[in-house]
Amino acid sequence: MCFKAVNCRRCFDPKIKKDFKVETTEFDIAQPRWIGPNYWTAKPRILVMMINPGSGDSRGDETDGRVAKLLHQFAKSYDGKKLAGAIEIQRKDMRNWNGGSEKFLEFYQNMGLETEIYNGESFRKDKIAFANIAWCAAKCATKNNTYPAKMLNYCFETHTAKLVEILAPNIVILSGSATHKFEPKIRDVLPSSKIEIIKTFHFAHREGEKVEKTKQKLVEKQIRAIKLKLKNHS
Repeated sequence: MCFKAVNCRRCFDPKIKKDFKVETTEFDIAQPRWIGPNYWTAKPRILVMMINPGSGDSRGDETDGRVAKLLHQFAKSYDGKKLAGAIEIQRKDMRNWNGGSEKFLEFYQNMGLETEIYNGESFRKDKIAFANIAWCAAKCATKNNTYPAKMLNYCFETHTAKLVEILAPNIVILSGSATHKFEPKIRDVLPSSKIEIIKTFHFAHREGEKVEKTKQKLVEKQIRAIKLKLKNHS
């Protein structure tokens, strides 16, 4: 599945890219996301679904280049070690996402999620899976980061739906308003499962600290209620 995704550039095909209205970024390959080592045995299994990767245009280091190089090597060789190497660099780099200072993971930890991605060896206890509706970063003439509906829909149907099927989560947290409309599609992927979907805001929101804390507590409350319901029905 990842091999198919990293070899897909349909949205950026010069012959049809006008239909998708996107341009490639310097990070010019699909980006698989982190799945915690203990995700598969977690009760419940929680998937955080975001929109698409950022373009990385504002970064001043070489991390994106290192990850992209490994993913390109994986795309050519089907060497799983290259994919694992890219994911490992990504894991360590997630402390720098959303402005650094570990803000990205803290945003989700404050919802009560059990994720320790870069805290020493404790990352091996991590239980959360992350994914994006669209696997590629994209830009357009007026924005460094963009995610038109046609791109999101195509990528979900071609790649992400299969990922959701494989992950078979009990809870999906749709993070960002652009992800919310995919609730019906996700339910269609797992029609026979008792899946719970929570809609919330994006980690790079601009609603302020007070609103952030209020919404995080709401998600935490919803997760606790779902865990209790699942426990009572197990």
